[in-house]
Amino acid sequence: MNPAVSVPRRWTLGRWLLALGIVFAGQVGLIFLLGEHSVAPARTRGPAPGFRLVSPTASEWLALVDPTLFALPHQQGFSGKAWLHPFSQKLPSFDLSQSPEWLPLPVSEFGRSFDQFMETNQAGAMQPLAVAESELMVPEIASQPVLPVESSLRREGGLAKRQLVKPIPLKSWAHETLLTNTVVHLFVNANGHTFSPTLLPPGSGLKEADQYALEQARAALFAPIPPRGPQAASNPPPQLTSGELIFQWHTVPLPPTNPPPPVVSP
Repeated sequence: MNPAVSVPRRWTLGRWLLALGIVFAGQVGLIFLLGEHSVAPARTRGPAPGFRLVSPTASEWLALVDPTLFALPHQQGFSGKAWLHPFSQKLPSFDLSQSPEWLPLPVSEFGRSFDQFMETNQAGAMQPLAVAESELMVPEIASQPVLPVESSLRREGGLAKRQLVKPIPLKSWAHETLLTNTVVHLFVNANGHTFSPTLLPPGSGLKEADQYALEQARAALFAPIPPRGPQAASNPPPQLTSGELIFQWHTVPLPPTNPPPPVVSP
């Protein structure tokens, strides 16, 4: 026969609670046994500043702690008397207590001022009205032609103050429509010679006229600018002068291509 095997028994819930209670009671007992049982002395206050009223008039300072003293209309504020004490205005009465006093009306003085005026101002004789006679006015008709009768040249820019040594020859051009102006931009040095003539667009509308203006501007000669100052040799004339030559062309109509038929006599 085999001997019986012993099985350890597990603790129940009551047994665990009893053990925890014994441990807790032991800790509380140690705290009371080892703790200090003397009473702690009370702390005393030291001297501190204090405030008190020295006179009955000092009660006005208590109003300074009022939070509404400056935020709202207050009796002790800077305008408390104007906001919290409305005054009554006494208006004058318009009831008349006496009867009206009328001004005297002298009947005998009626028209006296007009009589004095007529006595001191004598009217003269009536003058007849002068009737102005109407004159026939004829407007003057301008005698200048509307269209130019010949070509002309105009200088613009810095060239307006420079004089030509000799005039540039101009001529009229035959074309089916009127030609516009030819504008040539160029530079002139102090000796009067021209440099870099350039034809400005759009031109006159006739290539031959624009080419002729370009050649005449290249061959133009202006009056030189003399040096100034006591030392003329060391005082050179100014730099280049730039400007435009504007050729205003005179346009003549083209000759007829077909001559009129001869007149046959009967």
